[in-house]
Amino acid sequence: MIWMLGVMAIGFGNEGESTESARFDVMSFNIRYGDAADGPDRWELRRDGVVDRVKAPQPMVFGVQEALGYQVEFIAERFPDYEWVGVGRDDGKMKGELSAIFVRKGLRVGDRSGTRWISPTPEVAGSLGGDATLPRVFTWVVVRVEGKEILVINTHWDHRSESARLLGAEQISAFADNHSGMRTVLMGDFNCELNSAPVRKLIEVGFNPLGIQSGPKFTFNAFNPDATSGGLIDHIFYRGALSSEGVVVDDSKMHNGRFPSDHFPVVASFVLK
Repeated sequence: MIWMLGVMAIGFGNEGESTESARFDVMSFNIRYGDAADGPDRWELRRDGVVDRVKAPQPMVFGVQEALGYQVEFIAERFPDYEWVGVGRDDGKMKGELSAIFVRKGLRVGDRSGTRWISPTPEVAGSLGGDATLPRVFTWVVVRVEGKEILVINTHWDHRSESARLLGAEQISAFADNHSGMRTVLMGDFNCELNSAPVRKLIEVGFNPLGIQSGPKFTFNAFNPDATSGGLIDHIFYRGALSSEGVVVDDSKMHNGRFPSDHFPVVASFVLK
């Protein structure tokens, strides 16, 4: 995989003078629940591969899903130039999975960050929405790039409940509306395809889906090193004064020929208008 992400895009104005447009590079990566009995794909055998996948594009911001506390801490130790936000979905502290966001130091705007539960009581840790059997959350943070603020949201929607996914679309849309006019990037494992009802709801309220610029046409590989198809369920959306040519789906393998997760990471590079 050849990465061509940068912090600045250089063009030329009418007078032939060079102009610079600020870029914003992000990654979304479901790193797979660390306590799963995955045999040859268990966490300790692939954790360095996860780190390598993030290091390859060196995104300014990256969001992880299915991450347990010790997985987040492992990643944080290997990325000292980043800080992270997020809490465990079970107790609002470190219990349960986190949808954490890692931000390159110097980009975060004050303490403008948090986690909300996809439920009728979004500020109550561990609360459920729809007919979900597990708590689902979205984590958010505001960053500033070249003087321009961006709201970044990372989420992991329910894998079974359509009503919970629809509620996620509604609540994330409403939350973004509270930051009206702000550039917004939404990423995560949505557990549904682009033509699904929950994603259509996001599109109806102005979120633009990113198509695949390069890489396979699916993101869920089930740890099958010979996978040639699967679900396209990991997405990056945006709205506001941003543009992008699409996502890169990274299907790179580790040295042992295995994938570092049962999901491929997806990466997007935005130009800030």
